[in-house]
Amino acid sequence: MDALGQPGADLAAVNEAGRMRMQSHRMALSIGTSETAALPDQVKEFNQSLATLRSAYPERPLFVPWDDTVHARFDIVEQDWAHFRARWIDSNPSVLHDLL
Repeated sequence: MDALGQPGADLAAVNEAGRMRMQSHRMALSIGTSETAALPDQVKEFNQSLATLRSAYPERPLFVPWDDTVHARFDIVEQDWAHFRARWIDSNPSVLHDLL
């Protein structure tokens, strides 16, 4: 059992982080191939994953060891996501070349 007293809650956090890695790859592929129809849903899923890690929900208990270092690194992830989203998604570039 982890610190929450829920078996597997620590593994759920690792699983969610892995899911985010896959989500980021899907978004990059959508952008890289200019097949962006699924991009709004992909962005929504990534945002939901960030929220899930930030604050566990009773129906989805997970454990993140929120110390100062983890908070600082998670803040960097959120900042990087905001930068990526602004540059690669929100700006809606017409072609990949516009992103370089």
